[in-house]
Amino acid sequence: MIDKINACINKHMTEWLEELAGLVRQRSVSGTGEGVVDCAELFVKVMRKVGIDANVRSLSREYPPFPFVVGEAKCNNLNAPTILVYGHYDVKPEGDVSLWKSEPFEPEIRDGRMYGRGVSDNKCQIFMYIKAIQICRELYGELPCNVKFIFEGSEEIGSPGLSEFLMENRELLKADFCLNSDGAMHESCRPTVKLGTKGMYAPILEVICANRDVHSMHGPTVPNAAWRMVEVLSSLRDFSTGRILIDGFYDDVQVPTEEEIATLQSMPDDGAVTLRELDLDHFAMGPKGNDYNYNFVFENSCNINSLVSGHIGPGDNNIVPHKARCRLDFRLVPNQIPLDIHEKLQAHLHKHGFDDVKIISAETAVKPVRLSITNPYVQILIPALRDAYNQEPIVYPSGGGSGPLKMFTDSVGVDTVILPMCAADQCEHSPNENMKLMDFENGIRAASIMMIRLGEKLKVNEQ
Repeated sequence: MIDKINACINKHMTEWLEELAGLVRQRSVSGTGEGVVDCAELFVKVMRKVGIDANVRSLSREYPPFPFVVGEAKCNNLNAPTILVYGHYDVKPEGDVSLWKSEPFEPEIRDGRMYGRGVSDNKCQIFMYIKAIQICRELYGELPCNVKFIFEGSEEIGSPGLSEFLMENRELLKADFCLNSDGAMHESCRPTVKLGTKGMYAPILEVICANRDVHSMHGPTVPNAAWRMVEVLSSLRDFSTGRILIDGFYDDVQVPTEEEIATLQSMPDDGAVTLRELDLDHFAMGPKGNDYNYNFVFENSCNINSLVSGHIGPGDNNIVPHKARCRLDFRLVPNQIPLDIHEKLQAHLHKHGFDDVKIISAETAVKPVRLSITNPYVQILIPALRDAYNQEPIVYPSGGGSGPLKMFTDSVGVDTVILPMCAADQCEHSPNENMKLMDFENGIRAASIMMIRLGEKLKVNEQ
């Protein structure tokens, strides 16, 4: 089977790289709206070319501004399992073009990689599944399982409207399992499985003391907004242990199971490498110490994203700043709910006498999700990846970042696994974003084998 898949990939590789280059060449910057609708329509053409029933869909109301690409490829067996492939076709802006070695939206192949904005994040990683459909049909004449697709055009701006779209189309998108190939594999280039994501609550705090900045000669008498914000932030976290001091913050935390701890222990210890790469001599402390892997996977956090007050620039301004703002992000673990954390933060501010501190924005709210490694579909995917890459997969009980995967559970009733297919040095969101040609081949092979193995599971069940 693998030899046949490899032969099919080799046969079409030049053609598929040209097709992928066309998708990368099509701008689709959701932050500005440039080319997003055109890119959605181009993906529909690419999908229809291999027999996927695809179309562009929007919400019943005009929000968000960018459409969803929805598609379906059916198996002849009505009892076949159905997988849902989720990804995004929008990209980040190119940034400073002078930092690119080639034009961001004119893909170029050099040194075994294709370079271009969006090539790895996320266009090639959803394109791989489209080509797996083509391989299965060429080799077997039909699909071994049903495959549905949903690609969004607003992921890079926070997926506005995704939850609502999933609810409106839950019957259309109904599936047994969901796959999301996005992000990067482990630094070792071994195949990687992430069984969940952390949640996030990201408020902006603001404190205003006077009605304007004043000369710093008034420092002994006029309240300083920057010092007030420092006082607020100091109340949120124990600096010696890393424990978050908001009352009730840990009440609903789901403790890692023995199974999850065992999975964690099978992961490579990346602590020493991370210390060296970041030129650090220690890690931040968590409530259970400074175990890198444990804290990365299982611990929540209260992070200061930005802190702004007063004047920083040429010359001395010598002021008492009247206003300060801070953006936080709380990374949450299963059973923690962003709205509940918002209410507990409000209660904390009131309890400690910070009623002058306002939460002026708390729009970013993502729920955490974590899937068991014993899930029957996960148990099919892991050996399929092992065969595709000829390496043992690295399984994360959860990734350190956040994403919209809980929306699929809540809205469509389907569990999701993250299977990143691109290298850790892909430079997503940065100049010279790239995709290894080897990763492209491996990803198409992996997607094909996963579909075939799901069909084999069906046959075993029928016997």
